[in-house]
Amino acid sequence: MLAQHRDISDPEHGGHYTVKVYSSEKVWDEDGGWRHQSVTLSPDSDDASFKPIVLTGDSPSDLSIVAELVGVINDGE
Repeated sequence: MLAQHRDISDPEHGGHYTVKVYSSEKVWDEDGGWRHQSVTLSPDSDDASFKPIVLTGDSPSDLSIVAELVGVINDGE
């Protein structure tokens, strides 16, 4: 996912965006709906300097998913 959040800060480029693998934990509320308990944005990298970003409390509601990679087109090369 390409995600945007005000608390995400890229030290290399200074932006509030990150490309990570998205996962979340949800809890049910008394109205039968749900809310995010936590959202984890994990790096898809072997580089140990890239750490997961864990958003809890009200923070997940400020997260915007900008784009999602759904597949790779193989052109036969």
